[in-house]
Amino acid sequence: MNHTIIFQNIIILLIFSVFYELLFRWNKQFFNNRIYLLLSIVVSIVVPFISLDVFPNEIILPGSKNANSDPIIISDIHRINWYFTVYIIGFTISFILFVYRLLKIINLIRSIDFESYFNYKLKNNYSRTFSFWKHIFIEDKNNFTLLSHEIVHISKYHTIDKIIAEVSTCIIWFNPLIYRFRFYIMENHEFEADNLSIKAGNIQNIDLAEFLLQYTKSKNHKSLTLFHEFNSLTKNRIKMLAKTKFKSSQVYLFMIPLFFIIFSAFSFKSYPVYITDEGKIVHDTLIPGNIIITDTVVVFDPESQNEYTVFVENEKPLEDILKKIHLSGKTWETIDTVVLFDPDTYTETMEVYKNIIPVEFKEIYSRANWKQQRAILKEYGKTIKLPVK
Repeated sequence: MNHTIIFQNIIILLIFSVFYELLFRWNKQFFNNRIYLLLSIVVSIVVPFISLDVFPNEIILPGSKNANSDPIIISDIHRINWYFTVYIIGFTISFILFVYRLLKIINLIRSIDFESYFNYKLKNNYSRTFSFWKHIFIEDKNNFTLLSHEIVHISKYHTIDKIIAEVSTCIIWFNPLIYRFRFYIMENHEFEADNLSIKAGNIQNIDLAEFLLQYTKSKNHKSLTLFHEFNSLTKNRIKMLAKTKFKSSQVYLFMIPLFFIIFSAFSFKSYPVYITDEGKIVHDTLIPGNIIITDTVVVFDPESQNEYTVFVENEKPLEDILKKIHLSGKTWETIDTVVLFDPDTYTETMEVYKNIIPVEFKEIYSRANWKQQRAILKEYGKTIKLPVK
């Protein structure tokens, strides 16, 4: 976890939130809204971790007339990742709270005797009306408006959405917009339950709106995030009931290019293509895409049985660090295979080199990037070109 992933996650959810508010939120395509909200959360979590090499970036190797002659440096890599540390602390706290709330619901269900009601479990004469999974807690089972509303929640498996939203909140707890999306999901559930309960009961929107107002006035307890409680989001539900004009379902086709643009904008990356000044492309497994950096190097001298610790500072030339090491005279060898591709003739040429360096540089050499490796070989070792059969 780093600041780039955090930033991208926030930006992606912000974009999805804006489009949801403008196009989808107050539309009666509840299933489409449900898919959009869940996909938005999943995409915001997954996409920042995806990196696809799409755009080539040519880099001229040292030694050519156009090569970059910046000084070679080693920087600090083993510093504490405070982003990751804080993230783990926040995730742990969020997950513990989620498990605590879930266990409270499970214990409540286990402590109550339910009666069977078709495929559901029903507890009549309870102090409040809500549902969770296939369990209905209701004040009066003869009140069809209450009962049909909670049955919709269960039949549409709304509990699964809420669990996904809660787990996602634990994963990206740092993103303030995830709490907004959790609210969107719960709101969409209530809109859908109201709409289908009206159709099932053959009543008018105004009748349900009046019932909601009267019911809410008699209740003063706070709704719970994991429950589907009848007494929740009353103002927004009445606003939806009062709407008469809605957008066409074709507006949801906009989801396809939107998700593609988000994916390409945050996942398509550039990749290095190393070339010589003659225009040949170099395929070298020892050339990494990023500079490998370190803060300390421990070198063991097998001759004197001594260890040397070199402290590396930012912006400090590699030569100043290497000169502090006392050489024992022993050497270490590596084999480097380089494949040169000529894009004009579409031919490949393979060259094999033996690199010989003092054994003290083994640790440094294995951690170094390709620029640093060449500097070590030039200053302290040698390279022998081997014949290729």
